[in-house]
Amino acid sequence: MPAQLNALCQIPRLYLAWNTVKTKGSAGGIDGISILEFEKEKRKEIPKMAEELKAGTWKSQPYMEIEVAKKKNPDEMRKLGMTAIRDKIVQHAIKSVIEPRYEKSNRVWEGFSNYYGKLLPQEDLEYFDTVLLKRLVSIVHERFDTFGSKSNLQFALSTFSFLSLQYQLKKKQFSSEIIAEYIGEKLKDKQEIDAKKNRKLIQERKKEYRKLEAETSGLLVNKPVILRGGVL
Repeated sequence: MPAQLNALCQIPRLYLAWNTVKTKGSAGGIDGISILEFEKEKRKEIPKMAEELKAGTWKSQPYMEIEVAKKKNPDEMRKLGMTAIRDKIVQHAIKSVIEPRYEKSNRVWEGFSNYYGKLLPQEDLEYFDTVLLKRLVSIVHERFDTFGSKSNLQFALSTFSFLSLQYQLKKKQFSSEIIAEYIGEKLKDKQEIDAKKNRKLIQERKKEYRKLEAETSGLLVNKPVILRGGVL
């Protein structure tokens, strides 16, 4: 088991993540389970979650979509996706695993930025930023599932800064584009999973049909035919 996944599956880590969720007073999601209800079942639920994560059978619940009034314009509504308590716990656990790595990488990058950012011309810094941006996009395409959620990716993107002034000014735009790539990869992965499920279902239906067809054919062959004057 990879070290990061093993760290994620540890029960103490999941308990720490649960305490974070509970402290925030997060609302429940589509499964209807509240903070108080989860608190009563935590000794059973958290070890169960750890086992599901280890086995690779843990699945997140769909978002529960709600509408709330905008602060600046109460007449307008905005949509929010509410995640289930179990999903929030896993998201916070993932964040606690990857956050130290990004903070360490960020310190290294800041050192690089502070040194070379003052020595090199903007043209060279823009070249480095172009390479960095391409690498970030490729990571999202190749290993999108390691982020766990969009919020974790947003956090990761917030922990570094570009070298050149031009890229720094466009960081918000680039971050939005990377997140859009992430959402696209998640959608593509879901479509592939759904397609596999559909193919499996079709194969099972074909098997059942062939079995039923064979049984029906056997009945027709073995059934006596009654004609006028006798039986064949």
